[in-house]
Amino acid sequence: MFEVDIVSDPSMALFPNEPIWGPDLARLRMYDENLLKPAIIFAEKITLRSTREDLQALNKSKAFQVRRMPMRQVSTAAGISLRKDPEEIDRLGLKRSDLIPAEDALGFFEKASGEELVAFGKKHEVRIMTITNALVKVLRSRHEALSGGLLDKAVELGIVSSEGWTVEGHDPWSLAWSEEEDFWSDGAISVAEMLSQANGAIMLDSGASQSLGSVAKFSPAPTNDLPGLLAHGMLTKLPGLQEVPLDELIDIRDDLDDYITPFRAAMADMAQEITVSSGAESSLEVEIERRWTTSVAPALAEMRHKARSESYPRALLDAISGDTSSLIAATSSVALAAGSISVGVATLLPAAAAASYPFVRALSKRLASRDEMRRNRLYLMYRVKHR
Repeated sequence: MFEVDIVSDPSMALFPNEPIWGPDLARLRMYDENLLKPAIIFAEKITLRSTREDLQALNKSKAFQVRRMPMRQVSTAAGISLRKDPEEIDRLGLKRSDLIPAEDALGFFEKASGEELVAFGKKHEVRIMTITNALVKVLRSRHEALSGGLLDKAVELGIVSSEGWTVEGHDPWSLAWSEEEDFWSDGAISVAEMLSQANGAIMLDSGASQSLGSVAKFSPAPTNDLPGLLAHGMLTKLPGLQEVPLDELIDIRDDLDDYITPFRAAMADMAQEITVSSGAESSLEVEIERRWTTSVAPALAEMRHKARSESYPRALLDAISGDTSSLIAATSSVALAAGSISVGVATLLPAAAAASYPFVRALSKRLASRDEMRRNRLYLMYRVKHR
């Protein structure tokens, strides 16, 4: 229970009608970081399955090919020279004078003997290396955009396991001989098979939902972790959560230990009260919305009022909405699909302009009223808002 699988296709979610190697690859990593935030707070185990990892594998394979496979290096340079694509040349930072003459480039693909190919490589060695170095620079920048950051920190600490959609590994040599179209279709099929057998709480982003929708026989298994789905749905609605840096959430995990167990118990009790029929896909979404409105938002507002009445530091109060109605209005939508939650893009992306830093590190007096607040099983959500 409370083991979460997050399935993400950030390219499809953010740039559905643009080339896969767009200029804003860093947003794919930030997108995945935002997906993790609710689960970071409550989950015992988190697995992120993102096509961003598969993009990284393809990028490494391409770098391997142009650096370690001489014929691929030469053919790549000849192909770029023959195409003379202005956008490609600009992206690589090349000049037309850096390209192999079109007649020679065309001749490369028509040459039959090994001796002719070797002669071609020697004749155009300088141009080939210029094009290769430019390409390697672009591949390195893609690598840096897709990796690193706060997501790597979560993986290094063992909080998150990050995987691609493909199941046979990402060996650069093997990928060099794979058809890219087959690579992506095999990945979608493997994830669909995983979802059909999974028992935990499975979260699908909008891109993954769209990509997997084209896979035959895609049918996620009904979840046995309804408390996990409820916990994720409630925390997704917590105002301001998406504006909090992932490293801050990681840092406060230990501070929340005292409140996680009661919160999980509250979600388990709530799950026992809910019956989700397999034929009503929106029923869990509706139930989360109803219980947030009738139970969770009022409880948070009551705790806020309690803090105000006991003269807590002003900074502690400013981080949360002013009343129950604003808490309810600030929530974001969550859609359910056959035992899994599919989160819309708007739920995941940071607000265009965050009004203020939502987790306030403020000292407060240890009052009896605060101890009473802490006994509320939803206090975890209030505590997160007021770090």
